[in-house]
Amino acid sequence: PINFGAFSLPAVVLAKMNWFQPISPGSLSVGNVPDGVAGENQKISLTGNGFYVGNQGNPQVGDTRISYKTVPEQTISIVAAQVSSSFQPFVTSGDRTVLLVEAGTVSAEVMFVHANEQVTHLTWIIRLVGFLVLWACFHNVAAPLSAAANFIPFLGDLVEGLSCLLSGLITVVVWSIVVALAWLRYRPFMSLSLLAIAGGAAYYIYKKKQQSQGVQAVPVAEAHVVEDDLELQEQQPGGYSDKEIS
Repeated sequence: PINFGAFSLPAVVLAKMNWFQPISPGSLSVGNVPDGVAGENQKISLTGNGFYVGNQGNPQVGDTRISYKTVPEQTISIVAAQVSSSFQPFVTSGDRTVLLVEAGTVSAEVMFVHANEQVTHLTWIIRLVGFLVLWACFHNVAAPLSAAANFIPFLGDLVEGLSCLLSGLITVVVWSIVVALAWLRYRPFMSLSLLAIAGGAAYYIYKKKQQSQGVQAVPVAEAHVVEDDLELQEQQPGGYSDKEIS
């Protein structure tokens, strides 16, 4: 066990200590290995910063490699709940656990600042990865259109660029909505701002779609009008009266 003054450090605290160092080979001897570790026809030999139990020149299933790491005697800072002569994570009123461990003499305020920075960096990395995954998914959905348009060289590149842009806009909308809903309780202002951005992007995509549909619908309507006029012009020379036409 690792002692911390009058306290012993549990495994949950040791897991937070990421400054372990390999033990120097000169401080090890075969006598440090407990009895019963080596089986029949196995021998114990020093290797690097540990031991090899078995025939190192001819490894077999069941051989064991033992390595050691150590923490030099030093001052560390812990934010945790004290339980008898040990520590455990502190449980907040919101059922969240707090356990901070740092090397050296660090105040609780600074430790909380460091923990918040680590969580913030990790959160944005996860958000960025999620955004890229969404973009790739939406882009792959439109991939068959690009493949179909590759029969015409310049058209394939054009469709590929447009599908990439459109999938990016859809990703912005979906990603913003997800992040905004996650922030709705803790950061309402940021949440509403993201929802506004997502709504604006969705409205832009909708208007562009409506405009493209409107441009395509106008020639069709004019064609019907011209066709009706031609039918009336053909009927008039034939001697039909207004009553007969009606």
